[in-house]
Amino acid sequence: MANRLHSQPPVEPPALGAGVLADRCSRFPIGASITLVDLEDHQRGTEVLHELRKHEPVTWLDALGGWLVTPRPLVEEVLSSHERFTVYAKPSLVRAVLGHHMLSVEGDVHRHHRAPYDPPLRLRPVRESCTGLVTDIADDLLNALPSRGGAELRSQYANPLAITVAARLLGLSFSDISRMSEIYDCFAEAMVDYDDPAVEESTAAMRTELDEIIGENITRLRCEPDGSVISRVINDAAAEQCQATADVIANTRIILFGAIETVTSCILSTTWALLTHDTQLQAAIADPTLFGKAVDEALRWAPPVGFSERWAAIDTELAGVAIGAGEMMIPSLAAANRDPEWFEDPDRFDIHRANA
Repeated sequence: MANRLHSQPPVEPPALGAGVLADRCSRFPIGASITLVDLEDHQRGTEVLHELRKHEPVTWLDALGGWLVTPRPLVEEVLSSHERFTVYAKPSLVRAVLGHHMLSVEGDVHRHHRAPYDPPLRLRPVRESCTGLVTDIADDLLNALPSRGGAELRSQYANPLAITVAARLLGLSFSDISRMSEIYDCFAEAMVDYDDPAVEESTAAMRTELDEIIGENITRLRCEPDGSVISRVINDAAAEQCQATADVIANTRIILFGAIETVTSCILSTTWALLTHDTQLQAAIADPTLFGKAVDEALRWAPPVGFSERWAAIDTELAGVAIGAGEMMIPSLAAANRDPEWFEDPDRFDIHRANA
């Protein structure tokens, strides 16, 4: 796989004839009948995924032209079998929107992109460098909220918290947090727009604007090194995995996306879950150590990323279903996190759950 990535272009999906598509819709009637609106609705989506897991664990999702996978063991198989299922594909939305970076490549290329960021972003160093930082920023944002009435949690707290922490950790300096939020909102919306054939072009202006911001900070950090992640990556002359500026910019784009979009969603989902489950909320208020478990359970119950994308690198099969090389795979993290074989009463939000 690693050698192929160096010498060949990304995987391309095969052209499927009308007869093949009709046959798949006939063999997988539940998957063929599902719309994207069904999957986007929390309640309806949960019901649909349970039905698929039971009757069509690997199904043809005609709405997206790919194979939707729902049982947890099969989702894990798709995500971990890199020789069979790859992210290195021409139609990848993550690649189209955010470029050639550590999450759009495999093998040695992936390791080259990821290796310099691994040491500073492991759990222990992040905990040591960020605990006080996160606490201070969170306190400042909370103190700025009105003491009575209402507040818009996303724009006034969750997004500024995620963006500010990520920027400080990475070593980025910019004055307009709201603009950074707009840029990443554009990227997030584009990554679910499978019907847009020109998604790369439609996000190009935002990507260029972001690249200029990151590039200016790289120039500053070369002259004024500090302890930030980007500074460590660009100033470690002894590092074997020295990266070109373009690669640092691209990898910063995707790290920021994970740091902003998923953290914001986690804060909002956890808050929503607690406010709609008063018994759980009161238990956490009585025992604040349960708030950490509430976050873990919210990540299971309403994950920030509901679905991932992979492509078959070779002709293969999954749970008895033949998959052709280049065909799109859609492992459902939302379905895997509610697999009743793994989680008792999986639709229940329970901050006391032992295996959240």
